[in-house]
Amino acid sequence: MYEIVLERNGPKWQVTYLMHGERHACIGFESEAEARRDVEYLMTRGPAGQQWYEAAPDR
Repeated sequence: MYEIVLERNGPKWQVTYLMHGERHACIGFESEAEARRDVEYLMTRGPAGQQWYEAAPDR
């Protein structure tokens, strides 16, 4: 199972990529737009046929 977590961390945004529940990568961004672009990129790198969805939208 693969997960991408986008969360606000103080004034910055953090993207965490988990594989089978273990953190594989984590990076911070200055803006939500930058972080969401990274999420979009990561979603293209996942396994073929992977279905992504936003589990807890903040909007």
